[in-house]
Amino acid sequence: AIVTGINEGRGFYIQDPEATTFGGLYVYGAGSITDGGLVSTGDQIRISGVYSEYYGMTQIGSPTVTVTGTASMPEPIEVDDTCSVGTGGELAEALEGMLIRVSDIDVTNSNPDAPSDYGEFEVNECLRVDDQLSEVLVPQPEEGAHFESLSGVLTYTYGNSKLEPRGAEDVAE
Repeated sequence: AIVTGINEGRGFYIQDPEATTFGGLYVYGAGSITDGGLVSTGDQIRISGVYSEYYGMTQIGSPTVTVTGTASMPEPIEVDDTCSVGTGGELAEALEGMLIRVSDIDVTNSNPDAPSDYGEFEVNECLRVDDQLSEVLVPQPEEGAHFESLSGVLTYTYGNSKLEPRGAEDVAE
């Protein structure tokens, strides 16, 4: 598996570079890095741990990780219908934990949790975008803002599917 995104201090996402569905998951906790270092995006790893569906998100806990090399980052999977990866969408579970790209999208809600603010916004009335892996879109864009494309890891937290951009390279305006 290849490390595709890091949630500082909490865990990281991995993906099977050959998979087109059901090939990604979250690794929770620092675990035991057997080569003496921390993981970085692009690291190729071997992992063991405890599999679970934590509040609906596929993850490995209590991980033991061995970095075996580095690899090219998998290309994001192009998603034609943004709502298919939104909460309850027909591809949301199959692409969970994987790098995806949605294109030609508009911000339809700049704070779907108002009056609370968890750093999320919604595009095309169906997919949340979050700041778990990067603050590149903080503060949230205004309603009506348009993006040529957004890429990142598709995750599931607090009852919603969410796109997690990893940095400026995942945002095309």
